[in-house]
Amino acid sequence: MSKLFIAIVNSMTDGEWLTSAQIAKRVGYKAPSVRSMIVRLIADGALLRKEDPENPGGVVYRKARAPIGFGISRNLADFQSLVQQVRP
Repeated sequence: MSKLFIAIVNSMTDGEWLTSAQIAKRVGYKAPSVRSMIVRLIADGALLRKEDPENPGGVVYRKARAPIGFGISRNLADFQSLVQQVRP
């Protein structure tokens, strides 16, 4: 995992929705780098994405509750996330 990947995941607390600009400011990296890593984190199941209710056309991100990391496939993380939604 890259330093940026780890910085983004570690900087977000569970349940907190942030914009990409807020994430970039928090981790201290340039916004374009952060946005490209956010795409990867969403694909890996580490972040969730939804439309920003306060900003039409905007998007916010939240740390996923599913475990991520070496040896945990995206499909398994997705399955675990769905199970947690049904069985809190």
